[in-house]
Amino acid sequence: KCFKCYKEFAPGSLVSEYKGDYYHPTCFVCSQCNTSIANKSFYHQAKSDDRPSEMKFLCENCHIKNAQECAECKNKIISGEAIGFEGKQYHRSCFTCQNCKNEIGTSHFFKTKDDKYICQHCSLQQQQDTHSK
Repeated sequence: KCFKCYKEFAPGSLVSEYKGDYYHPTCFVCSQCNTSIANKSFYHQAKSDDRPSEMKFLCENCHIKNAQECAECKNKIISGEAIGFEGKQYHRSCFTCQNCKNEIGTSHFFKTKDDKYICQHCSLQQQQDTHSK
């Protein structure tokens, strides 16, 4: 049976497979533009328990159109890990310490009074500099 529509496959019909589940070619399509994604690059957006009615497949073009914008460089976050903070998304390489420019990633960091982000090392350095004056 097709994982999306639950209908049987006709003998000799084409079948698409994804992660052990089988689809009719007309069911294995981009959820936005309905283009077939069989034998093409696509993205799978999983919802709660992967019920077929909640699964979303996006072709590469629709994925790019829907990709979030990095709050720092303003380019689309297409692949790789994004960092979210205060409702904004960043490329991992764009979420950097304002002092040393090293990636902050998911490690500890601090937000300064002027809304800049600094890593824990630079924050400690600033505190030491302040106390030594």
